[in-house]
Amino acid sequence: MLMVIACVKEAGVVPIHCNRAEAEEGVWAVWSSAVKLLLLFAIPFGAVMLLYPDPIIMEFLSTESPQSDIELLVPLLRFTAAGVFVYYLVDGFTWICVGVLTAAEDTWFVMWVNAITSWLCGLLPVLLCMVYLNWSAACYFWLISFYGGCNAWIFYRR
Repeated sequence: MLMVIACVKEAGVVPIHCNRAEAEEGVWAVWSSAVKLLLLFAIPFGAVMLLYPDPIIMEFLSTESPQSDIELLVPLLRFTAAGVFVYYLVDGFTWICVGVLTAAEDTWFVMWVNAITSWLCGLLPVLLCMVYLNWSAACYFWLISFYGGCNAWIFYRR
């Protein structure tokens, strides 16, 4: 719940404050504050998802499953938890950059980049890797982290 509130707050606060920041230095100050806020929320989330994901993993595994299945699933779920954390970081960074671009009334660029990258960097890699190459479902969050990373990089460069 805390992560949802943090993301909603970032998505709304950045454009509002950037609209008030008249000079370029003010926009960069707001941007850096938003990145610091993202990292502030990412540290405890990362500690759980990277260092100690086992309590969350065990909460969702059935106690009726054989021990051999659990031993196979836990490493895959740890890998997925790390992918979720990476996606949280790149998606948060994307939202911050989109907030700055929205405040600058550059929504046309945001719309086109999202339309193009969702196909080229999101759907196409998932289709190729998951359907045709039969990658494990544990790789899914890493694939969409690639999509989020592409968006973050493009929006930051703008």
